[in-house]
Amino acid sequence: FSDLVRDLRDVGEWSSFRPLVMNADGLLVDVFTNETLQKGTPPKVMNKIMADGMTLDQLQCNIVFATYSQISGEDSPKADWLLSQADSSFVVVDEAHVAAGSSSNTSLAV
Repeated sequence: FSDLVRDLRDVGEWSSFRPLVMNADGLLVDVFTNETLQKGTPPKVMNKIMADGMTLDQLQCNIVFATYSQISGEDSPKADWLLSQADSSFVVVDEAHVAAGSSSNTSLAV
């Protein structure tokens, strides 16, 4: 995730974003200062967000960081929740070759 954070900081746009990191062990780190900008969402918190059907607006977030492993499982609750948030949204896919192939769970989720 840090490369995307670096790029957003480089173009002066990082301050426009309020992130949600779906991975419990995920970190958004400024690669120049080594400052942790955002920690991952603990599993209990993420499960409550999904169970309650909370929206990004309710969470006061406007960007989601997730790895393919978070959404690649068949019948993935995280993929379902993320899809419910994606109406009228942009999806930026890093390492898109990982999601290549029309029959993989990852490609179906993306």
